[in-house]
Amino acid sequence: MGTNGNAQQAELFGAADDFNILDRITVTVDIRDQEVIAAVLARGEGEARQEYLSEALRLGVLSLKMAAGKIDGGDETLATRCPA
Repeated sequence: MGTNGNAQQAELFGAADDFNILDRITVTVDIRDQEVIAAVLARGEGEARQEYLSEALRLGVLSLKMAAGKIDGGDETLATRCPA
């Protein structure tokens, strides 16, 4: 990620000193969306799939954080799931 990406990340998440960052976590996810299942299976197994899922999750988190500030305040669920 370039300098501009780092600036965007700092803006979305705050400075690294504001919270404790773990180096890694393992997550088990039950995926039910057929489009997502197809995309994941298309990556094969192993490192390629791991990298794809990590990037997809990262993009999803960033998208939710950006949307949380733009969606009508009536949607409490989004704000609760992804605090700004």
